[in-house]
Amino acid sequence: MARVRSLIGKDVTEGLTSGATLHCERRSCVGTGLDLNADQQTILTALRDRSNGAAAFRQASDAMARLLCDETVAKLADALGNRAADPLAMSRDVMLVPILRAGLALLPAFVRVLADSPVAMLGMARDEATGQARFYYQKLPAHLPPVALILDPMLATGGSTALAVDLLLQRGYQPSAIFYTGVLASPEGWQRLSGLIPEENITVAMVDAGLDERKFIVPGLGDYGDRYWGT
Repeated sequence: MARVRSLIGKDVTEGLTSGATLHCERRSCVGTGLDLNADQQTILTALRDRSNGAAAFRQASDAMARLLCDETVAKLADALGNRAADPLAMSRDVMLVPILRAGLALLPAFVRVLADSPVAMLGMARDEATGQARFYYQKLPAHLPPVALILDPMLATGGSTALAVDLLLQRGYQPSAIFYTGVLASPEGWQRLSGLIPEENITVAMVDAGLDERKFIVPGLGDYGDRYWGT
């Protein structure tokens, strides 16, 4: 594992244990948070801090994405039957599916490791009143690899991710071949998604307390796409 200070800048790592390493937990977690160590919690705290501007948020997000990528790639190697698989060779069997636009924030970390993976693009808009998602853009490769990995930082109601899963099922994927990686989930979103794909295929840093009246995760960290892209 990479050292903490090679993952994130000194403003985010201030106060971290010297020489510590980071990892993501694999525990099942319906309605509860994962057991984050102090260093992981520091990154998550930086993401939650609403006073942080785009630069600090991006820095923390990119660090979290690399941690999540390490955990997810290990799961993908297990699923593809070779725990010690070469990531470049394995990448040809994995389609990355970021949900626009917030999912693009996680994409670079995964492309860096899974360098030969095709990238599908799913554009969705959420009705803020109902929380329901709808497609406005779809672009998938002509040849579909055996495994699909959905990337979306926030699993709130689970509506956008469920819509993505439904599309992948229509394209012939089995639930066991669909994975999801994000930063935060609500218990409602986790339960909804785990009813569609195996729970062990879901990777998040933490499951928060719930949803507010606007269907946003609480305590959450705000609108991920707005904060990462500054728009």
